[in-house]
Amino acid sequence: MKQLENPLVNPLTGLKNRHFAESHLHNRLLKVQNGAAPPFPVLFLDIDRFTSLMNRYGHAAGDTVLQTVGNLLRRKSHRRDIVIHWGCDQFMVILSKPVQGSHLYDAANRLSFLIRETPIAVQHQLLRVTVSIGATLSRSEDCVDTLVYRVRQLMRVSKQEGGGDIGIG
Repeated sequence: MKQLENPLVNPLTGLKNRHFAESHLHNRLLKVQNGAAPPFPVLFLDIDRFTSLMNRYGHAAGDTVLQTVGNLLRRKSHRRDIVIHWGCDQFMVILSKPVQGSHLYDAANRLSFLIRETPIAVQHQLLRVTVSIGATLSRSEDCVDTLVYRVRQLMRVSKQEGGGDIGIG
């Protein structure tokens, strides 16, 4: 008997997916707006040059990279942090603990370093990948769309710098 897939989990990485993230963000933002919770940090990661990697090594290699990055994020995040496979080569981490200023950069930098320094076995080779990261704190005026738009724009700015960078805002 075939097991049904969970509609809130990405079947490749086993991480929560975008649909789960949007619902979770909505609920967290309501708590912030009602004064029941402090603003929370969100990181948005995009694997640099992922299309080139897939063109060179194939889809199976791309799957291996996605699974490895997802596992690294899950293993090295706080147990209450929520790690999301947003789609394609993009991930989101919703941090459970409030952070401010340089601590937000430190959290993003720690994950960037971990991914960059972990070799990934693909076709009898060890590859290293980098990620571009956007990082922001939720705001009381945010809705899901404005929060996601802002953190993705910060990621895009960091990617325009050549990748492997962090945009904070």
